[in-house]
Amino acid sequence: MKKIAIVGGGISGLTVAERLSEQFEITLFEQNDYLGGHTQTHQLEIEGCSRAIDTGFIVYNDRTYPNFMALLARLGCEGQPTEMSFSLKRPNLEYNGHSFKTLFAQKSNLFRPRFWKMLRDIVRFNRIARLVLATDPEPLIDFCRREKFGDAFIFDYLVPMAAAIWSTGDDGILAFPIGMLSQFFNHHGLLDLVNRPQWYVVQGGSDQYVNV
Repeated sequence: MKKIAIVGGGISGLTVAERLSEQFEITLFEQNDYLGGHTQTHQLEIEGCSRAIDTGFIVYNDRTYPNFMALLARLGCEGQPTEMSFSLKRPNLEYNGHSFKTLFAQKSNLFRPRFWKMLRDIVRFNRIARLVLATDPEPLIDFCRREKFGDAFIFDYLVPMAAAIWSTGDDGILAFPIGMLSQFFNHHGLLDLVNRPQWYVVQGGSDQYVNV
């Protein structure tokens, strides 16, 4: 049997090893003392119950992750439907984008022209962003200013959501290439107001597909 060395024990390395293991003798090299890359599941006791809490890889959806879902099926790992939404809370402003009710859970939002302009800009951005080339290097803030998006849309919606996705600060997001951001948002259904993909978590924690 031929031998193959695989460098890296993250999801890519583990998947390649799993697919080739029946035909080759696999040696896996990993610099860390654990496998799974940024998969990190912590078992916590919450109100007397053990809960699996993911702090690395957390969710996947049925539109963007067909190969990953096929891998989970082969490994016998179950997916559990979950809700994916964005919330923002700061002084004098609070909302959640899950539904009309949560959007206006703070009743004063109904009477704020700035908030309504933000909603109009979201719809307009979702339409325009689909037309942006994935290779467009223009910084996000330059794109937003050129397209005349308001500060409410930029700083109360787009920047906080993108910062949460990429775990970075405002300055990093404002300098982020609009092409990469638009492509990611489009692929993950974030530009859709309806017919969004169904999101899932790995039942029992994402380390299940590492430990199986």
